[in-house]
Amino acid sequence: MEQVTEILTRYGFHPRFYDKPDLKGFIVPLYEKIHLAAEDAFSMVETILSDEQIGLSTLRSPGLPPGDLVIRLFLTSSRSWKRNRRGSQMPTDLGLLYSAMPMPKFIWVAELSTRALYPKGKVLGEIVIDATASFLDDFAFLSIHYPYLLILNDRDSLSGSLASRISPIDLSEHSAYRLCSTRITSRRSNVTEKKASENKLRQRRVCAKTQAVA
Repeated sequence: MEQVTEILTRYGFHPRFYDKPDLKGFIVPLYEKIHLAAEDAFSMVETILSDEQIGLSTLRSPGLPPGDLVIRLFLTSSRSWKRNRRGSQMPTDLGLLYSAMPMPKFIWVAELSTRALYPKGKVLGEIVIDATASFLDDFAFLSIHYPYLLILNDRDSLSGSLASRISPIDLSEHSAYRLCSTRITSRRSNVTEKKASENKLRQRRVCAKTQAVA
């Protein structure tokens, strides 16, 4: 609740006008280039996980049983996510591979974990989705990472067949790795706010000098 209060205060809504029991949620508008809403992205993740060709039950990925699955979905810029994953201890140098992948500016990431590993801040895989894609796009995902398996989707392909678009890559090693940090966005936001305040101060000084000359 403290985070909600902080956000409301930052954007000019004083907390005294809102009683905590009355606040059920709030609406956050998406950036104009993001066309895929959160509910559509989550629906795509569920469709992928239950797919007859690339679903968890079909591929029987070890260590990630469908009945014990925990999904963490978040929106981020591909640049921030690549930087975070490159610095983490991902198995088989996946962080470097992700860094070399072409991605749109914004992506939805669904981290896959279990009930035992998630409280420890550990994940076993992730599904990366193009956040600039339409909800009507059946092939909006960029990659699917299960334990010991990575599936890449050719977004430039015009084929309507899933089998002809994907490239499965067997991974020889696998281990749980940490959740992606969500503090990157907040740190960058603080830097942006600091620059904005500095620009306002600079403008005020210019206006003061102009008035003094006049």
